Amino acid sequence: MKRTLYLLALCILGIATTEFGVIGILPQIAAHFRGTIDRAGWLLSGFALVISINISISISWSTLTIIHGWYL
Repeated sequence: MKRTLYLLALCILGIATTEFGVIGILPQIAAHFRGTIDRAGWLLSGFALVISINISISISWSTLTIIHGWYL
């Protein structure tokens, strides 16, 4: 179980650093795709929201499988 938690923490760290890394180059991304910084910021916020919802669902599912022993 410890190995699974370490792997989950590593995945969450990777996703979080990806989001924060994109914030630093947001003006360049907006200029490359000929969009506004506002629109690129909204897209990044939507991406972060979807990721946070999916992480919550996966943690809940992991907890249920550990408690009830539903190993696939």
